[in-house]
Amino acid sequence: MLVSLLTSVNLILCRRSPTTGLCVVGHQQGERNMTTPVLSPEWMQAYGERWNNTEATRQGLKKMSMVIEYRLAEDESRAGQIQVVLGEVVRAGAPADGVKPEFVLTANTDTWQRLGRGELPASKAMVTRKVKFRGPMAVALANLPSLEAAMNMMGQIDGTDWSV
Repeated sequence: MLVSLLTSVNLILCRRSPTTGLCVVGHQQGERNMTTPVLSPEWMQAYGERWNNTEATRQGLKKMSMVIEYRLAEDESRAGQIQVVLGEVVRAGAPADGVKPEFVLTANTDTWQRLGRGELPASKAMVTRKVKFRGPMAVALANLPSLEAAMNMMGQIDGTDWSV
């Protein structure tokens, strides 16, 4: 089912997931592969579902609304975006035309994997610029436990294909 989502002055058409109700931009109809390329629209949908089922992100950011974009340093055209409204992901998929993210996080696949395995704390990754961060740093640091949880979720999406 196609639905529209009004963000500021932008109208975005997306498909509503029948299982989660999540608005997915760029999702293709059909079966999921056994592996899903990291940051693909399908992967972002799974990430959004994980976000909404993780108390540290959903409850920890329940007073925040924002758009977050994740990118691969090896190929910055490989990007995914989530729109969070009062802590809950309401849209996940490819970056939406005309929607400027409040936060942009770019890292290579090795760094995303290390964050996902919990081997690299998010704060250290940002300070050492292993994750290039664009957005209000004070807001990110004030919500560090939720940011850590969001970064750890990178490694919790089943069947992630990390190849570039």
